[in-house]
Amino acid sequence: MSGTAPTPWTWNFPPCPQWVPESDGQRIRQARKVAEEVVEALHAVDQWGDENVSGYVMELLDVVHACETALREFPEDMLDAAKRKVVMKNYARGYYGGD
Repeated sequence: MSGTAPTPWTWNFPPCPQWVPESDGQRIRQARKVAEEVVEALHAVDQWGDENVSGYVMELLDVVHACETALREFPEDMLDAAKRKVVMKNYARGYYGGD
């Protein structure tokens, strides 16, 4: 598995504490926010062109930010362990190329 060793969990964006879920209802709200951001990314890719590449990239990063906000309710050691499991699962599926 050379070159695909899982890296420790790290955040890409500053926290938005007011949106971090603390209940089932808030988790649903944040999951819907993730879905809304995905739809915005789909709309941006529909507008693909040299002039809108940065718009698409920004929408993808909004997806990441919304996901990070949803994940902030969990301890970082849990996220690190989960990330490692996801990398190992995807490695086993051959997503990272042929080692």
